[in-house]
Amino acid sequence: MNIALACADIRPNERQGGIAMYTFHLARGLVDLGHQVTILGLSFGELTVDDSGSFRFVYIPRCNSWARHEKLKPIVNKLTRSRALARYLSKNREFDVIEFPIWDAEGLHSTRIPGLKTVVRGHTPHAVVNQLAEDAGFKVSRLDQWASKLELRSARQASLFLASSDSSVQTAEKVFGFDPARVRKCRLGTPISEEIADAGRQPVRVIFVGRLENRKGIHEILASIPLVLERFPDTQFDLAGLDMGTDDGESFASCFARMAPAEISKQVQFYGRISDEALNKLWLDAQIALLPSQYESFGLVHVEAMGYGLPVVACDIVATREVVEADKTAFLVPVGDSESLAERMIRLIANPLLRLEMGQAGKIKAADFSVDAMARCVEQAYQSLL
Repeated sequence: MNIALACADIRPNERQGGIAMYTFHLARGLVDLGHQVTILGLSFGELTVDDSGSFRFVYIPRCNSWARHEKLKPIVNKLTRSRALARYLSKNREFDVIEFPIWDAEGLHSTRIPGLKTVVRGHTPHAVVNQLAEDAGFKVSRLDQWASKLELRSARQASLFLASSDSSVQTAEKVFGFDPARVRKCRLGTPISEEIADAGRQPVRVIFVGRLENRKGIHEILASIPLVLERFPDTQFDLAGLDMGTDDGESFASCFARMAPAEISKQVQFYGRISDEALNKLWLDAQIALLPSQYESFGLVHVEAMGYGLPVVACDIVATREVVEADKTAFLVPVGDSESLAERMIRLIANPLLRLEMGQAGKIKAADFSVDAMARCVEQAYQSLL
């Protein structure tokens, strides 16, 4: 098959977010199965093509944004990005199947092109993010509501919905109203590190990897840290990921530094977005992975953590239960329960042998989520459309 994978913000030589990393891994897996793969990104310049690697990159010029009001730019940017992809695909009908992420409705215009076989991958949509924010007492902006509507339309127009977990299947059927016959479940996969962290080492370093936002459990993380440091004051917390900031516009890093006592804030390092090399070092230096997402379409970061031989402390949600083994590779606590997060971390910090046992079990479990298995499942889903 000749396959296109759309990912507007992908960059070949930069640290990527979860959707971009999924796109890279899937492209490599499909190429290994003998398919021709093109990754479609967007650029601010002219159309550029890079076919120097095992798969091709095409960077499509973005359409000009016509937003007259600053507040409308986020929505208009989504529309112009989607429109740019559709223009390219309308002129270049070489692809058998095109996959889009649901996030930001990148396939909104392309899924309306007659005869085009389009697939939407069910990464966490705005509809879920908005609901979590409302449940937590945060106000959902009108722009976020519009983003949710655009994603809904994009998903419903697609030929097929690729779900990553049972949780993602439920979202497809209940939130987007998909016919179950048009939903395929294909779990994600990732390369597993050949290196392994020393989970039994003292003092303990706890790592979090992900965007600093409500859905990823940042409020509960910051609330649990003082409880842990009260028992084990030499514990170090490393938080790596884009800081999305509070509702007041302040970064979580500056807010924590301003409100926490000095003896606590000095034990917490906010790294922001970092390179693959720097992140690999943080994983290898860690002894516990703290990943308390309130919702995940899959939870690939949990697989990454287990791949490094780390015990995981996470929230008890559908997608995470599909990835980890409760009380064997991970401790699962109720969503929003910072005290339980702290209690499980304290238990692990106090017991190096338990950390090693859970980490070793996690290393074995992570092997279940290979790139090859993901690519073969996606291959079958694509072939069902042809």
